[in-house]
Amino acid sequence: MNVKEFGKYLKEMRKNASISTHKLAEISGVSQSYISHLENGRKSKAPSPEILKKLADAYKCPYIHLLAKAGYLNSTELNILITKAEWADYYSIKTAKLNEFLQVRVPGRAGDNVIDIAMDYIRYLEKEINIKN
Repeated sequence: MNVKEFGKYLKEMRKNASISTHKLAEISGVSQSYISHLENGRKSKAPSPEILKKLADAYKCPYIHLLAKAGYLNSTELNILITKAEWADYYSIKTAKLNEFLQVRVPGRAGDNVIDIAMDYIRYLEKEINIKN
């Protein structure tokens, strides 16, 4: 995904979250002008990982998702970064709670190892953003 497409993707995420650039700047600590320039394709390179972390926190999405979308990670690196601990910590759900949640929300997945679920998510991301090894 090039920088222009990534900016459009972020803009779509912001609109789906129903927040203004002003509010996103306030929540994330990233300047409104930077956000606007990025969303409108006026940046020549992807945001730094530090900015992506701030945006991920503001959007409540996994940091690694934005790193991958911005082109910082390939599929091998994604596999290394998604670990049971990171997955559980990010969503503040212990394995037992996650399994309880899955039993209700995703029939047939209760009892699965959290890392298997994380790997399923990685496979989904790879298909969605066409990450190549």
